[in-house]
Amino acid sequence: MRIAFVTPYDARDITSWSGIPYFIGKTLQSEGANVEYIGPLLHKSFPISDLKFYLYCLKLKKQYLRETEPSLLKYYAKQVSERLKGCDADIILTLCTLSQCIGYVNCDRPIVFWGDSTFAGLVDFYPYLSNLCWDTLRSGNLMEQAMINKAALLCYASEWAAETARGSYKIHGSKIRVIPFGSNLDEFLLPNDVNTVLSQRSRSVLKMLFVGNEWERKGGPTCLETVRSLLRMNVSCQLHIIGARPVGDFDDLRHAVIYEGFLDKTDNIQRLRLLDLLKTCHVMFVPSVAEAYGCVFAEASSFAMPSVSRIIGGVPGVIRHGINGILLPPFATPDEFARALKDLFEDWDEYCALALSAYDEYLVRLNWTTSVRSLIAQMSDVIAKNRS
Repeated sequence: MRIAFVTPYDARDITSWSGIPYFIGKTLQSEGANVEYIGPLLHKSFPISDLKFYLYCLKLKKQYLRETEPSLLKYYAKQVSERLKGCDADIILTLCTLSQCIGYVNCDRPIVFWGDSTFAGLVDFYPYLSNLCWDTLRSGNLMEQAMINKAALLCYASEWAAETARGSYKIHGSKIRVIPFGSNLDEFLLPNDVNTVLSQRSRSVLKMLFVGNEWERKGGPTCLETVRSLLRMNVSCQLHIIGARPVGDFDDLRHAVIYEGFLDKTDNIQRLRLLDLLKTCHVMFVPSVAEAYGCVFAEASSFAMPSVSRIIGGVPGVIRHGINGILLPPFATPDEFARALKDLFEDWDEYCALALSAYDEYLVRLNWTTSVRSLIAQMSDVIAKNRS
């Protein structure tokens, strides 16, 4: 199978979109597909975007997104169309939600989209997509609908994303599939190592791991308050934070909150520190208040680490309550999270059973090989129908 992989950024760069396009491209190749990367695309600033930014952001105090500006999308689409002329791909795969130019691309090959959200699903959900001006709302939804109309197949990482597509756009239900994203790490526990890793986790100090670059959206304040609640319950605990620097007054928690900084997966020393935390911490605790998916929860499962979060957005598509983690309601309080964590930690047999189940979930469902094989099977059907 020959695939043209279209992204505005460099899909071969592991730092692009948390590594998702990198691992998709890499796994497609390992499964025997011939992948031609169409991207990164050249960016261009348009005077109309500068004018709209001034009008909407500075004068009207509304959010304006340059990424959905039709002039930019058509500029991207022209580049893609030109590069596809010299490409003998059987099918086109595209990923991103914003800067999605594929609806404006001139080509005769079937198109497959794989993403974790829709534009409509993110509006007034993610902070940077709130308080949008009417111009961005219009162009963003037109961009999404154009992609939907053009695509032969729409794959979403969660049922939540698929449902937002069904509810927000004119779409034929037969075009939709749900295929979860995997873990964006090359490393994972081998089956023979799982019990050893579990036996080495502390029985006296509950160690939680928070990973995220957006402190508020990822639920950082809830994490700090949960630590306070745990300490009031006389539970010895530590919260290790990777990514966003904690905000707010937490001097009283200095002994319990450890800021690890941003750990670069491409740096050997920093990667080893990340792997050590994945092996030694008990839970991945990221109680996001807005989340389209959360590959970090798949990464936790790959190290036999249960995840704790909220029933929000696409999170239930990666965390299944009682299978690879604990999900509390959207407005769960820090005290409620603390009680759930305390109960799990103090019942070691229950904890180990959930950790083993989380690892099984990674092996069966939350790995790129399984997901990409499913994608290839779906794309093969699309190619066959296109040729018939």
